[in-house]
Amino acid sequence: MPTCQNINRYRAEKWHENLSPELNAWISIGEPEIPDSVISNRILDKLPNLKINFWDTTEIVHDVLGDAYFPPSEKDAAQIFQFIQENRNKNLIINCKAGISRSGAICKFLEENLLYEWISGKEKARPNSLLVRLLEQEFSLANNQWPPTNSPSNQKSRATKP
Repeated sequence: MPTCQNINRYRAEKWHENLSPELNAWISIGEPEIPDSVISNRILDKLPNLKINFWDTTEIVHDVLGDAYFPPSEKDAAQIFQFIQENRNKNLIINCKAGISRSGAICKFLEENLLYEWISGKEKARPNSLLVRLLEQEFSLANNQWPPTNSPSNQKSRATKP
């Protein structure tokens, strides 16, 4: 069974071979327009990797200065899903700034839909619900199932509707 683990930026920057020699691929998530928010690591960069940027929000947020922060998009989910498909059954490490929401969403999706074992980071994860839904949508489209019927988060949302 392939594994996934979500970690924060600090752990990803300090990663070395001894921490997980069976690691096969890596996803690094940063923030748009913030230099160096997607990290580089001489060990992890040798692996197949996806470096992607989107904010950790589930809706458009405007701050007091009028700047807008956009949630992950369908395009972001499609890129992540394509990378997962290209690296199917490989052990994955996923990092974001805190290692809680965006990386947790990908691990949750992998565990619930693709039978990955979530081996590290699950206890502190608070998965971004929008990203989980977008990944489930990509999975359903890839499997010609629309709307998605068997995903746990979709079942919960349908169960709460009148």
